[in-house]
Amino acid sequence: MVTRGNMRQARAASFAVLAWLWAVAGCASTGAVEQVRQEAQAAAQAAQQDMDVMQKKLSEAERALQTGSQEERRKAGSLARESAVSRANAEKLMRAIERLRGVRTSIQETDLRLVVLLSRHGVRSPLSHKPPLEAYTLRPASWPSWKDLIEKPERAAKTEPGDASGYLTTKGKVLASHLGRYYRDLYASQNLVPPSGACPQRGTIFFHADNEERTIQTAEGLINGFVQGLAPGDCGVVAQVTPQPVDPLFHPQKANVCPVDTEAATKEILEQVGGNPASLNERFKESLAIIQDVLQCCQPVACGDPATGALATCTLTDIPATVEVNSAKKTVSLTGPVQVGSLVSEIFELEYVQGMPIDHCATTKGAECVGWEQVTPENLHAMLRIHTLDYALTQRIPAVAKAAGSNLAWQILGALEQGAMGAPRPGVLPPPQSRFVAFVGHDTNLANLGGLLGLSWHNPGFQPDDLPPAGALAFELHRVKATGQYLIRAFFVTETQEQMRDAIPLSLEHPPSRVRLSIPKCGADCPFDIFKTLAKAALDTRCIGPGKSSAP
Repeated sequence: MVTRGNMRQARAASFAVLAWLWAVAGCASTGAVEQVRQEAQAAAQAAQQDMDVMQKKLSEAERALQTGSQEERRKAGSLARESAVSRANAEKLMRAIERLRGVRTSIQETDLRLVVLLSRHGVRSPLSHKPPLEAYTLRPASWPSWKDLIEKPERAAKTEPGDASGYLTTKGKVLASHLGRYYRDLYASQNLVPPSGACPQRGTIFFHADNEERTIQTAEGLINGFVQGLAPGDCGVVAQVTPQPVDPLFHPQKANVCPVDTEAATKEILEQVGGNPASLNERFKESLAIIQDVLQCCQPVACGDPATGALATCTLTDIPATVEVNSAKKTVSLTGPVQVGSLVSEIFELEYVQGMPIDHCATTKGAECVGWEQVTPENLHAMLRIHTLDYALTQRIPAVAKAAGSNLAWQILGALEQGAMGAPRPGVLPPPQSRFVAFVGHDTNLANLGGLLGLSWHNPGFQPDDLPPAGALAFELHRVKATGQYLIRAFFVTETQEQMRDAIPLSLEHPPSRVRLSIPKCGADCPFDIFKTLAKAALDTRCIGPGKSSAP
C-alpha cells in the first residue's frame, strides 16, 4: 500500500537524482556521461509524474475510506494497481541514481595539490585567572601542580617569566609530533609529499605559529613528527613567527587590526539566550550539576561583589550570570556558571589527556588526580558540553567570528588560491610552491573560523564543535583529473582523548579521528571558485591586517 510517507521518500529520491545531475554537469560533458544524464533525467521525470498521479489517487482513496462503502474498495484497488507502476518507475530511478554515483565517482578522481591546516596548540597547563582557580572549590585539596610537566625553553624565561601557567607540556609536544608523523604518512600516501626518509623539497612545507610559547612548541612538535627523524633545520622546515609583539593573524583585536562590534555581539548573545543568560542554568542543568558535584563550588570571592552583600559561599549556579563587555579590549564574554563551567571542564580535560590518574590518589599531597578522583570519561564528556556552549555563544557568533576570523580566513584562502593559480598573491605568507601549510594558534581561532565559514564538526567521543588540544581544521585543494577543476574538501582532525591520555603513536593503520565536513551552500566536494566566493563574502576586508613571518 502506498502511503504519504512512501511518496515523500520517492519525491525526495527524484530531487536527489536532480542534485546528482547538477553535480555531474559541473564535472564533465563526455558522451558516456551525457547518456547517463539523459537516462536519469527521463527516470526522474517519470518518477515525478508518478508522484503527481499518486498524490491525486491517494487523496481520492482517503476520501473513499471515510465512507466505508464499496467505493472504498474500488479506490483501494485502483491505488494498488497504480502503485505497481510507480514501484517499477521508482526502481528505474534508483538504478539511474546508482549509475550516476558510479559515473560521478570516476569523474571525481582527483590529485591532491595542497593542504592548509589551522591547528590549536597542544596540551598545556592551565592559564592564570582572576579570581584564581582556588576560588571555585571548597575542597581542601589543591589543584594539581603542573610546574614539572611543562616545556619552558630558555627563550621563554626572557619573554614570559613567572609561573607555569599556559605552557605546552612535554607530553603535549610528544602528542603534537604524533600528529605530525600522521600528517606526513597520510599525505605521502596521496603523493602530496615524499615518503618518510627524505626531506620535502625546500619551500613546499610552511609552518606559521603564534608567537606565544605553547604555539611555537606545538609547531616544533608537529615539524619533528613531519620530518620523521631527520633534523628539521636540515630539511629547511622551521616554525615561522611574527617579529611583531602581537600577531594580527591570531589576535586581531589585541593587535588593533579589527575591533569587535561589542554592541552587536552583546545583542547576538542575548538573542541566543532569550535575553537572560541565567536561563542557561535550567537548559544545561545536568552538565552544570556534574561540574558542581566535582568542584564543590564556591569560595565567597567567586560568589559576587562583597560590597553588595555576596553570600559567604555559594554553588555554581548562584554565581551571577551576565554578558560582560570589556571596553578597553573590545571583547564580549559570558560571566557566571557557563563561564566557570567552561573554564574548569577544559582544565579537567587537560588533566585527563595529560595522563593524570583518575583514582587511588594520595590527596594529602594535593589533588594529584583528575578532578579530585571525581572525573570519569563519561562525566567529562557531559561537562565539556558547557565548554562548547561557551565558545558557541562568545566565539562563533557573527559579530565576533567576522572580526576575529577574517584575517586568518584571508590567509588560508590566499594560500589555496596560490595553489590553484600557481602564482604568488601579495600579502600571503606561505610561498606559492607550498604543498603543506600549517597555521598554529588557539581554540578561539578555530571557533572563529568555524563560525565565519559556517563549518561544524562532530568527532566521535567529543562534543559537537569541540576544540581539543592540537585539533585542526584541514582544507585540502584537489584537482579533478578529468576536467582540471579544483575542489575543496574540509576535515576536522584530532587525536581521541584515549590516544592523548595513553600517548598512542598514530599511523595510517591507527589514525586519529578525522571527519569530513560539509561546506555550507557547497557540500563536501566544493568547487574552489564557489568556495572562494563564499569565503570572500563571509570575511570583512577591513579586518585584514599585515602579517609578517620569520624564524623565532
